[in-house]
Amino acid sequence: EKTPDQIQSYFEQLLGYSMMLKERTGEKISMGTVLMVGYDSKPQVFVVPDLYIHKDSLIAKIRKFKKEVLNEEMA
Repeated sequence: EKTPDQIQSYFEQLLGYSMMLKERTGEKISMGTVLMVGYDSKPQVFVVPDLYIHKDSLIAKIRKFKKEVLNEEMA
């Protein structure tokens, strides 16, 4: 079984999808759900009522990627 801290990146990923959808359609989705099932564990459901609380950590990862992989700074 996982804890919310162990799947922080999943929440950031959901936020990224939400932000891309908003950019393309104008529709803002701020709530997300992660469902997990393992071979030897019971199903887990993580509901995130406000994905945007993960915005700072997502932006930090994007900046790090752009700097380290693409060799560019983000404004």
